[in-house]
Amino acid sequence: MFSRRRVVIGIVLVAVIAGLVFATGPFGLRPAGAEDDGDNAFLVFSQVFHYLKAYYTGEVKVEDLMDAGLEAMVESLGDKYTVYLSPDEYREMELDMEGEFGGIGITITQEGDYITVVAPLEGTPGAAAGLQAGDKIVAVDGKSIVGWSTLQAVKVMRGDPGTKVVLTVKRGETEPFDVEIIRAVINVPTVKAEVKEGNLGYLRITNFDGNTAADVKKALEELEEKKIIGLVLDLRNNPGGLLNQAVAVAELFVPEGTVVTVQKAQGAPDVYRSETPGLPYPLVVLVNKGSASASEIVAGAIKDYGVGTLVGTQTFGKGSVQSIFGLKNGGGLKVTTAKYLTPKGTSLDGVGLTPNVVVEGHHAWMLKLRDQEPLDFDRNLQVGVIGLDVWRLQRRLNDLSYDAGPEDGIFGPRTERAVRAFQKEQGLEATGLVDEKTEEALNEPAVPRSQRDEKGVPIDQQLQKALEILKEKISSSKAG
Repeated sequence: MFSRRRVVIGIVLVAVIAGLVFATGPFGLRPAGAEDDGDNAFLVFSQVFHYLKAYYTGEVKVEDLMDAGLEAMVESLGDKYTVYLSPDEYREMELDMEGEFGGIGITITQEGDYITVVAPLEGTPGAAAGLQAGDKIVAVDGKSIVGWSTLQAVKVMRGDPGTKVVLTVKRGETEPFDVEIIRAVINVPTVKAEVKEGNLGYLRITNFDGNTAADVKKALEELEEKKIIGLVLDLRNNPGGLLNQAVAVAELFVPEGTVVTVQKAQGAPDVYRSETPGLPYPLVVLVNKGSASASEIVAGAIKDYGVGTLVGTQTFGKGSVQSIFGLKNGGGLKVTTAKYLTPKGTSLDGVGLTPNVVVEGHHAWMLKLRDQEPLDFDRNLQVGVIGLDVWRLQRRLNDLSYDAGPEDGIFGPRTERAVRAFQKEQGLEATGLVDEKTEEALNEPAVPRSQRDEKGVPIDQQLQKALEILKEKISSSKAG
């Protein structure tokens, strides 16, 4: 059983962790049971290795040669989820699954040459720093990591709690910007539950570890003891996890029938089924771009059976299953061993799920910003001022849908009107002067006051919509 205290890095649906049995043949190591028609290939590989070791005039490091050969073999498949793990990387992978250590609390994957954020885990330094699904990490502490594997990236991002790490992030079409994060011990429960106004249940799953299904079942029982009449299941920024846990969780929500079909490279597919009647009350499911893998299995089954309404934005789109095999050299091999299909036979790989009701989150404004670095003006800005700082101000205001006019670096009446409108929305005195308070507001999530609660905290628009839909479902069922 995996420890619940862990940092999840990468999106791996781990079906099995097993040792790959090897037999020593005349030409080196090869898997037991390998077909004879592959012997010539093994012979050539062994010959090249032997000649380099025996005759190359420079220094030959046997481990480096082997690692390079194995990496190239796996990379030739063109599957970003199938990777060779050196002994050091394999130990890092095991630590991810079982250990407790200092980290920043994000799930990443490799997309082309870029390490890409799948989701920040709720309550972690990465989430607090504002990292988002889709962010590309181009450097760590000033050193480029473009072209690195996820495990290489993990190694430099991980560190002692309390230490600082600086990530250089590229978001959308914007210029890269730095994010400073203080590492912490990552200890995030996977399940959170509460009762909202009107006896509406809310259940959030942050990822799928070895205890998630049991925790979800317990949480549902506790919510039902409090007489909930509907449920919002929140799978936003849930990067996935264990396949068996995804199936067990889905069983709690969908009626008797297929939950997911796992199509292996060879042989008959594995069909995982639900043997339960599902929920007796209405259900709404929240998803977004950070919902991947196991969370897509759960959401996909719920959508296909029509037992819940999906609200939010398009999901990540990871429809493959990986198995991890230990190798004789202490390394490992993570292999895509299967593809999964929703109950209706739909593959989500590279596509994701489209919600029934599309609602942008309250952080969607950040995707519009061309200049992600915080504004840092050396002077107050007002009508008549000219400079690059005014140009940056105009860009920010225009990106936030306040019409500052042409981005020419000249603070004119139109820019002043935009500043006044922004100040008014943020509850500031509408002077038209960009002072320190206005600058601070421009560097915060610029959510209009109408979309903030009484404490000034941005309202979760997606959750609000989910609760509205849930109330409509309940009213309709009562009327029926």
